[in-house]
Amino acid sequence: MKNLPNILTAFRILLLPFFVYFYVFAQKPIPASVIFLLAGLTDVADGFIARKYGLITKLGALLDPLADKLLHLTVTTCIAIGGVGEHPKIEGFRFMWVIVGCLMCKELVMLIGAILLYNKNDIVVPARWYGKLSSLFLSSVILAIILLGDIMSANLKIALAFTALLACILACIGYSLNFLKIRRKS
Repeated sequence: MKNLPNILTAFRILLLPFFVYFYVFAQKPIPASVIFLLAGLTDVADGFIARKYGLITKLGALLDPLADKLLHLTVTTCIAIGGVGEHPKIEGFRFMWVIVGCLMCKELVMLIGAILLYNKNDIVVPARWYGKLSSLFLSSVILAIILLGDIMSANLKIALAFTALLACILACIGYSLNFLKIRRKS
């Protein structure tokens, strides 16, 4: 893997255990947030570098969305779990398990579609604007909950989380329609 964008993507995946440690075990939301932001910056950087310098690879096209999904699922699971003992940010966050379950189902649907397209047609579907927008919105909501959870009302946290989930579901519908369109052409 001598491709800088792919290295950045792999680095993003390697950051996940550090996020888990700082958020769940050490119960330090600031370092966890810095790690989450760093992971987000590597996502932006790997895409920019790959497009600008013609370093787009099939491996990168597969790994990058996988890294994004792992990041979001790991972080939302950590929020749902909380920490060892009582975690001040998580009080009343049991609803996050609904978000985690829905995100897992959405990602499973998208993974199955991607595998079917790749196996049958050797096609890797690139990210679409609606997928990037829903991912950015979900990341923003996650960051807000991690950093501002103490001062947000439970209703605001729930509303933000479910709005982010709705954006992800709408993106999944967009990708599903695109999948059907590609399947009809082949």
